[in-house]
Amino acid sequence: MDEIRVCARCGKKISEDEFASGKARKTDAGLLCPDCAARREAGPETEEENRELIGRLDAILAEMRNINRTLSFERFSIFNIFGGMFQGAVLIVLIRAFFAFMERGETAHILWAIALQLVAITLFLLGK
Repeated sequence: MDEIRVCARCGKKISEDEFASGKARKTDAGLLCPDCAARREAGPETEEENRELIGRLDAILAEMRNINRTLSFERFSIFNIFGGMFQGAVLIVLIRAFFAFMERGETAHILWAIALQLVAITLFLLGK
């Protein structure tokens, strides 16, 4: 009587010709039908590869935690506060420049906005 061979993954019966032709094969996990033997499972197959993958994932997680810690603790600087105040002044002067240009055609306010913006950028850079 012939031995009944079934696939270790899907449970499908494996015929003698499939096994003899090499389409079905025997692995450490058991016999594999031609379909399961043709497609390879994604992911590591050995214990050593599992440990290596876990080590890499732990290293990635540690690096992400380090980046998060670095980004969440920003140093306080009075220059950033003054830069924000000057940035607000730039916005006010720009609005004023818009209305001055629309009503009287004056462009001097734009120069003041540019000068204040340069001061604000300088203060933000000093705050770093």
